[in-house]
Amino acid sequence: MTVASSSAVFSYGGQAAKGTLATTWYRHKAARVDVGPQQSIRQFPPELGGGFHPTGAFKEMAFGAGQAILNPRLQNVIGWLLYAAIGKLSTLEDAPEVGMNRHIFTPPANYYDMKWISVRRSIPGATGTGDNVGEVLKDCRVMGWRLAIAPGAIATSAFTIVGREPKLSLVGVDTWEYDNAYENYTGVPLGHQGLLELGGDAQPATNIVFDLVNQYTNPKEEMIVGSPYPDDFILQQQILTATWTYKWKNPDLYAALLTGANIEAVGVIDWSPAVHTDDLELQITTPGNATGMSNPWLLNIYAPTFTWQAAGPPELIGGGWLALQFTGVAQETTGTDTFRVWLENLAPTYAWPA
Repeated sequence: MTVASSSAVFSYGGQAAKGTLATTWYRHKAARVDVGPQQSIRQFPPELGGGFHPTGAFKEMAFGAGQAILNPRLQNVIGWLLYAAIGKLSTLEDAPEVGMNRHIFTPPANYYDMKWISVRRSIPGATGTGDNVGEVLKDCRVMGWRLAIAPGAIATSAFTIVGREPKLSLVGVDTWEYDNAYENYTGVPLGHQGLLELGGDAQPATNIVFDLVNQYTNPKEEMIVGSPYPDDFILQQQILTATWTYKWKNPDLYAALLTGANIEAVGVIDWSPAVHTDDLELQITTPGNATGMSNPWLLNIYAPTFTWQAAGPPELIGGGWLALQFTGVAQETTGTDTFRVWLENLAPTYAWPA
């Protein structure tokens, strides 16, 4: 028989410390989730006294990994994933109006600022209550966050997760409790409800993708004698990139990337070895206002210094129109955060368990 997956539940919760499973769980609707237990099974090396075939196998290690693809609801619980993905949080109360709060997520000052979370999946059985399967991952890190925006479409997010200890639950899954009801579709931002600015000027973009990559130590290099699980995951580097397609209006940005501040002489402008930099800001909102408020739910991404490059020269195609893809990487900036992400909603704060 076929078992539908639509009643499955993806949830997560902040951990007070490494090794301490979350006690409060938040669920979020998802388009696809493959976060779950992973194991590595290896074959014995060739041995004398045998034939031409493998003589044995063993389990090398166990851990958890995968990706959750969400249409992000901005009302509340997405903030826990953003906190775990980015590092630090400060909250500005009554912004942009009384009753709303601006939660500003910024990069960590130290590798130990990054948060541990737990992840669960409730997998439906063939007959309902009694044969559901639960997967529990303890000591998880958010390795990556992608936000993709296209015109005339809802925003999509992907969170890539790795965890130290995977476990299964066959009894009690039906009684798992959650701290929230599902948030509804009104909290999902739309691509045409927002603004993209480069250097303070609005830009016509046909799409934009932000990728936050947290480079942690990997499961294999964290293995130690006496444990089948990785010992830890520590942050080694954090990189934010933005890739967007410019709907060509004028050549100013393309010229700046190639020639910098050089001026035309004898009919040409010399190439410049200087890398072009500009700030970038994306703001997307929901189509309607937050419940009882005069402002919508909002997500904003900003970095003061992106270094930019073009995917190549603009392609000239008969019967086509001009567009050019640009990719930027957020750079460390003296005296300010490399980037910041803020979320405006009615949640009072995201106080990490202690």
